[in-house]
Amino acid sequence: MKRIEVTETLTRIVAEAGCVLRPVKYDDPYSDIVDVTVSNPDDWEEVPRDSLPPYRKAEYKAKIVALIRRRYDQDDENGILRQRDTKPDEFAAYNAYVEQCKTEAVRDFMLQCRPETEESEN
Repeated sequence: MKRIEVTETLTRIVAEAGCVLRPVKYDDPYSDIVDVTVSNPDDWEEVPRDSLPPYRKAEYKAKIVALIRRRYDQDDENGILRQRDTKPDEFAAYNAYVEQCKTEAVRDFMLQCRPETEESEN
């Protein structure tokens, strides 16, 4: 990460080739920032672009919800969560399905980002 002092209080940071910048305290691992001017460059980190997931946290959450909705509507889901202690088997089945949806969401995102040559070989 290259640091360039812009003013007394601002520093421009530029990522090395193949890397991106993101705030250290960032709850979404995805980032496409390569050049930014900030007041505290120590609050930023440089990470290899290929180490990041190919999706944003909001996209991942939306995909999971869409997959869950194939089986459970919002009212069904609320009922299961509300009765988790009185109907543990029903909650366990729901929870297993949610975990399956998480795995499926990641798999779908990974398939979307594969180069076309890999897809046509399979």
